[in-house]
Amino acid sequence: MKPLKILHIEDEPSDASLLKLKLKRAQVSADIQVVTDTQSLKDAIQEFKPEVVVSDNSMPNLTAKDALALIKASLPEVPFVLFTGAVRPTPAEEATIQAADHFFLKDDINQLVGWIKSYQS
Repeated sequence: MKPLKILHIEDEPSDASLLKLKLKRAQVSADIQVVTDTQSLKDAIQEFKPEVVVSDNSMPNLTAKDALALIKASLPEVPFVLFTGAVRPTPAEEATIQAADHFFLKDDINQLVGWIKSYQS
């Protein structure tokens, strides 16, 4: 099985590393590219061509709302998964959650890994 191309929009290196580790332990074959800002996201859309996008919600250089708009404008068929630590989202964040294809809390990383594993199958 070829590796699933996952674009991870994340500003916390430890969160990006944890997802990579959990996917490896679950025996998910994945090629993961991490981006932290708008320009690297645009570059990844064109060059990496992800099959799944996993995005944090709140980052200093990029919001999930903006990331979602860029992904859906360029790759509308690619699932956009919001993966956040925010337990009580603001109304603006709630709108992004509703627009995303899937939503998982960072405390429930195993659920995200399970979804990715089933998506890859």
